[in-house]
Amino acid sequence: MRHALIRALLLHFAERAGYTGPLRVTTRLETFERVRRKRGYDGPANEHKDYASTLTGRPPVSWVNVARHRSLAELVNTTAHEAVHIADPALAHGAEFDRRVRRLVRGGRL
Repeated sequence: MRHALIRALLLHFAERAGYTGPLRVTTRLETFERVRRKRGYDGPANEHKDYASTLTGRPPVSWVNVARHRSLAELVNTTAHEAVHIADPALAHGAEFDRRVRRLVRGGRL
C-alpha cells in the first residue's frame, strides 16, 4: 500500500471525527519508535501483532502496519479506529468506541 493512501484515509477520518490540526502518519515502525521514545512512552509496538498505533500529543503520530492488512476494508477500519483515538484520546476501547468507528466507516461524522 502506498503511504499517500494511508495518510489520506487517516486524515479523512480524523477530520470527520472532528479533529483539526497537524497529524503525522508513518508506515515505518522505526520512525514511530523514535517518536515513541522521544515522548517517553514505554514498550515498543509489535509489528507482528499490531495493526496500528497512535501517540497522542501535538501533533498526534499514527503508525499503520501495512503488512498486517489483507484488504482495503481492513485498512479503512484501522484508519477509522486510529482517527477515533486522535479525536478523543480519553475514550477507551469498548462499545461506544466501536460505535464511533462504525459511524466513520459508514460516512458519518462524530
